[in-house]
Amino acid sequence: MEHARTPGFTERRLARLGGGTDTPGLFPTRFHHPAPSPDGTRLAWISDRDGRPHAWVGLLPPEGKQVEQPDRPLPTGGDVETMCWSPDGLWIACQIAPHGGERTGVQVVSPDGEQVRDLAPGAAAATLGVWSPTGRQLGITIFAESSGDGQACLVDLRDGTSVVLASGPRRTCAR
Repeated sequence: MEHARTPGFTERRLARLGGGTDTPGLFPTRFHHPAPSPDGTRLAWISDRDGRPHAWVGLLPPEGKQVEQPDRPLPTGGDVETMCWSPDGLWIACQIAPHGGERTGVQVVSPDGEQVRDLAPGAAAATLGVWSPTGRQLGITIFAESSGDGQACLVDLRDGTSVVLASGPRRTCAR
């Protein structure tokens, strides 16, 4: 596949249209899920400007000026699907899809990208929940490899411990 170098478009988004034609089509870079930090000094968002959906953080300038684009995204381990700031502004929780797959994971990343923690490294999949009011705990759902059963957990970021709030079998829509 050839790559285009067109301002405002990502290289990976060059696609050939169906029907055997060689006519290329370009798709614009997407910016979504804007989230101001709790103190209002930074803005986090998801963008595929480098070819994959990653989380980005920039300083919010005063007087409504445009946010400067950072040089690199936060170092998550996959495509970012959704994210949210901790109430204390120390972490950004990201639901990621490694290699764009269906099995998601949850990571917390410091806004400067210096610290990254995988919250369920041994799970088949995990989904992002919500933060506790203090920002010390994060709700996630963890799915087991063999059964696919899920456990809703509250993870304490201070020491990595978790409390299972509820558990149950996976749902099957059709048999």
